[in-house]
Amino acid sequence: MKKEYIEVGRIIGARGLRGELKVEHWCDNPTVFFKIGNYFIDEGKEKLDIVSFREYKTIILVNIRGMTHKDYAKSLVGKTIYAKREDIEVDEDRYLIQDLIGMNVLNVDTAENYGVVQDVIKTGANDVYSIRNNKGKEYLIPVIDDVIKDISLETNHISIRPIQGLFDD
Repeated sequence: MKKEYIEVGRIIGARGLRGELKVEHWCDNPTVFFKIGNYFIDEGKEKLDIVSFREYKTIILVNIRGMTHKDYAKSLVGKTIYAKREDIEVDEDRYLIQDLIGMNVLNVDTAENYGVVQDVIKTGANDVYSIRNNKGKEYLIPVIDDVIKDISLETNHISIRPIQGLFDD
C-alpha cells in the first residue's frame, strides 16, 4: 500500500535568533522541494506553515509563520518533513524512493528473483539500489540503462539484465 505522506526532508538545525530552520531536503533538487506547497511533521498530523525558504549551500533555510524564538526552532530539530503524495510532482520514468523500497528485483530474461530493494543510494553519477536476497546477502545494483530494463509499480518488481560480475560470488 502506498503511503499518503512521503518523507521529503529533515530539520537538522536552527539558525539565527528568530529560529530559521535548516532543512536537509530529500528531493532530487531544491526546486522540487519548493514546489510542494504543503508541508507536515509527525507523519501528516501537524501542518508546517512555511512562509519562505531559500537555498543555502547544500541545505534549505526555512521560515515558519509565527516562529519568533530559536528555542521553538530547536525543539523541531530531528523531525522529518512530509508532503502529501498528491502534492509531489513526479516526472514520467521517475519514481519516489518510498515506492521502490520493497520491490522485487527479477532477471528480465529468466525471471530469477535476486532479492528485494532495501534502500536507494544517491551517488551523484547514478543511483544504486541496495537489494537483499532471501539468504541475507546484499547486492548493489547500478541504476543505468544497461542494467535496469523495467520498473513496474503495478506488479511490484524491477526487471534487470545483470552485467558481468554483479552477482558473481
